[in-house]
Amino acid sequence: MADLHSPADVPGLVSDLSDISEPTKKVAAGGYTLAALTEGGGLYLWGMQSPGSQSRHQAFTDLSGIPNYVEVDGEKDVQDIALGESHAIALTTDGCVYVVGDNTNGQLGLGSDSKSPVESWVKVPFITPSGWDIVGVEAGPRSSFIVTAKAKPK
Repeated sequence: MADLHSPADVPGLVSDLSDISEPTKKVAAGGYTLAALTEGGGLYLWGMQSPGSQSRHQAFTDLSGIPNYVEVDGEKDVQDIALGESHAIALTTDGCVYVVGDNTNGQLGLGSDSKSPVESWVKVPFITPSGWDIVGVEAGPRSSFIVTAKAKPK
């Protein structure tokens, strides 16, 4: 049954985000997971478990219907977040990249020997080429991307 107070064809507020104490700078969606990234680097996740086939891996097994704060490597602030179909990639403000979730197609960037799911955030061993900075992350259904840009002169 359709929700008459929030029709799908009309833009509206995500009321659950109003409970977060600081402004949201990005919202990402992938699979059955949603993420909100705050101006201060806080990461909030919510969603539901995928219906149907039990063979589909979920990046996060403890999702609820409301946004919950999630830590990446302790108290690190998050600069960017991207969600794939069953995995996630995060860039922390100190320039490190972390991944979690399904790695069946190598989408976590951990090498071809590691096909099993990753249950908690793992740092990706990525060396930024000289003269370049990591500026963001992106994800597709079965892929991850580390976005770089030429470093600004200091």
